Amino acid sequence: MYEYSCPVRVSYNAIVASDQAYVFDNLSYCPGLRILHLKYYPDPLISQATRSHGLFEALCTVLERQPPPWPLLERLDLWLFLQPDDVVSVSYQLCARLASVFADKTCFPRFGMLVLRIKPQPWTVHSGALSSRSPSSDRATVKMWRQAFEAFERMPGVMLDVDMLRPSSPLTPSVFGLI
Repeated sequence: MYEYSCPVRVSYNAIVASDQAYVFDNLSYCPGLRILHLKYYPDPLISQATRSHGLFEALCTVLERQPPPWPLLERLDLWLFLQPDDVVSVSYQLCARLASVFADKTCFPRFGMLVLRIKPQPWTVHSGALSSRSPSSDRATVKMWRQAFEAFERMPGVMLDVDMLRPSSPLTPSVFGLI
């Protein structure tokens, strides 16, 4: 089984798209990939509107290639380390586009699970202060991300698992380690 963990970390908005494209281009040479685990650490200094949008755009672009880069892909794990206000930058159209790619069973016949783990960062650059998290705000965050990816829930044979990243879980590896 091939498994790859890719922390995508960049410093400037101008190189975000090219770095993500570079990572996905290199991964496309692994047609036997079955599980793709991406850890996304956006730069808090770049525009909120382009942070997670760029990741999902790059992912859709590589998955839409013909022939598909990973025809054996069964599971996609996305760990998103985001600022508290990043959920508003999620494009519902990009989430639906990603779902439509996986709905094509001729390209991805084995795909059956999307796992999203959200880890809001406590430090917000714009406010200059630590933000506090409550269980109700965590539930609201999970609900918003689940709504963004609701197209996956309507796909037969596909499971959508959205939750907060909890570092204390016995199944959760080190936040900065590779799986």
